[in-house]
Amino acid sequence: MKHIKKLLALALTALMVVSLTACFDTTMTMEEHFEKNKAVYENVSNTENGTVKYSVRGNSLVLTGTVPNEVDDKFLETYRSTFEQSVENSDSTYMEILENVREDVPDATFIVEFVDKNGKTLYSKEYK
Repeated sequence: MKHIKKLLALALTALMVVSLTACFDTTMTMEEHFEKNKAVYENVSNTENGTVKYSVRGNSLVLTGTVPNEVDDKFLETYRSTFEQSVENSDSTYMEILENVREDVPDATFIVEFVDKNGKTLYSKEYK
């Protein structure tokens, strides 16, 4: 009986420690992470070749590149191929961004997308 009481006391103590740890959890939502790092995410490009901006979509940080013209469907594959190659060349950089975001938002994803001036998706890739 004495051992059972000690085991029960130990189990209850462990449960309290786990409960307290959950109370001090430092994870945040994607919106909170974005607001915390707003200065970094707002320091992006606006050029004659288009714009690049960060935003939040659900639990994803989204990097959107917008080309300044409308892309006709007959050129869509050319744009898609070009953007796919560009993104693949930067995979390690995008994974590093995701790792940094996951310090605050453990289940976050990172999306890189390119759209034309009307919002038509030319290419998109999600990092998980």
